[in-house]
Amino acid sequence: MPGLRPSRPRTTWGRAYEASIEAVISVVLAMLGGYYADRYFGTEPVLMFIGLVLGGVAAVRRLLKIGPGTPAGPQTMEGRDDAARPEARSEGSVSTVRERGDDGERNG
Repeated sequence: MPGLRPSRPRTTWGRAYEASIEAVISVVLAMLGGYYADRYFGTEPVLMFIGLVLGGVAAVRRLLKIGPGTPAGPQTMEGRDDAARPEARSEGSVSTVRERGDDGERNG
């Protein structure tokens, strides 16, 4: 059913909250998986530490993916600086005016 998926958080705090919850869950689940694998195989602390490392790597990777400076970073759509993107420039922007002469024709 297409309407059942929750929408993405639109605010910086919403994205930060989502990222922190995902980071904690990934570390906890990886450690629990390692703990139960240790109990099953009899290798007490080894697999739990491997789970801790893998969960930490997954958490850091996720946090870097949504961190500032990436397109999916914690920026709201309203707060995004469109002037830095070339495709967002309007027809009357400074770079467009520089390309044209006083008569409106393109230079060179």
